[in-house]
Amino acid sequence: MSGAWLQPTFRNNDKKKPIGAVDLAESGVKFSSRWGFMLAAMGSAVGLGNIWRFTFMAGENGGGAFIFFYFLFIILLGIPCVIAMITIGRRGGRSPAGSTEALARAEGASANWKYLGWIAISIAFLALTFFSVVAGWVLAYLPISLSGAFAGISAEGSVALFNEVQASVWGMTFWHGVFMALTMWVVARGVQNGVEKT
Repeated sequence: MSGAWLQPTFRNNDKKKPIGAVDLAESGVKFSSRWGFMLAAMGSAVGLGNIWRFTFMAGENGGGAFIFFYFLFIILLGIPCVIAMITIGRRGGRSPAGSTEALARAEGASANWKYLGWIAISIAFLALTFFSVVAGWVLAYLPISLSGAFAGISAEGSVALFNEVQASVWGMTFWHGVFMALTMWVVARGVQNGVEKT
């Protein structure tokens, strides 16, 4: 079997292109290695919430019991959803909306399945609106950190510094803009030269 279920599905008379009518090998829109794909997948799956809020949530909600149910739901819901998304992408060979529509049409189902793909795209966009702001904070803190401003700082001092950084509308706009420009640069370079190499 060895991953045969992940292979692209071809039309009856066309052995060159998958259902989505986009030959990923010819267009160059694919990862150069499984390792590159796995790193990109892990980077998108291990969100900031898992690092930022996990310890707080575990402490507030029962410790070991919370961790047990957390991993149980990852196994029961998270892994099957990831497998489904990978399979749809591999078999469809298009964007999330294009792949779901192409697969639905190939199976004789309603083309309205494409809206499931649009929902996935919308969720990714909403995540970007949040994480890009936090990433702007990180970039704003970088020169402050390098200047040694955090050396020996108290809890009250760090809160005051955070409030000072937040109070600068132009500063926050600038650092958010820098992060978005970097993001667009990486995406514009494509999968192999952008996502994998940066």
